[in-house]
Amino acid sequence: MAHVETELKFKFIKEPDLHKLSPTYLIYQIYFDVNDTKLQEFIKKRFGLETIVFKEFRIRFRYPTNQQEKTSFFLTLKSNGTLERIEYELESNPDECLYIDNNFKHIGSINKVRYVIKYNELYIEIDQYLDKLVGLYTAEIEFDKTKYTKETITDIIKNILGNDLLDITDDINYKNSNLCHN
Repeated sequence: MAHVETELKFKFIKEPDLHKLSPTYLIYQIYFDVNDTKLQEFIKKRFGLETIVFKEFRIRFRYPTNQQEKTSFFLTLKSNGTLERIEYELESNPDECLYIDNNFKHIGSINKVRYVIKYNELYIEIDQYLDKLVGLYTAEIEFDKTKYTKETITDIIKNILGNDLLDITDDINYKNSNLCHN
């Protein structure tokens, strides 16, 4: 249920050429106020936690572009951090997501198109942001730090996507929970 997520995040300096890639998912994420005491009680019960020490709670609607795959719904808690964060993620359903959406305070939302590139056992996720964030493109890659170094992952992603990338892993302004406010 909980794991430590180790992830690098890059911003494209100029718009990437995505014409050779097919979108994998359309993603809609709603972020909630983790200081809401009613939400904290819901999270404790749903995730089976004694205390809440997380910075971010969101629901995610992931709509596949491939018709053979079903729409999926997730509840996610994330701790503070940049390169490494504790993440709890549970599968959900439309009814639960609608209940959360209607009963707890939102802080914002994000719409994006996600492209996924597989490289060996790694997945590079390129996000094309929509609505108020049009023009922003990022690439994320989650990795096992016992197998890869940050430098190795940076080299891999730049070999695949080019050098027009800026490492924004440590820039909290580019956390989705902050971008959703803009």
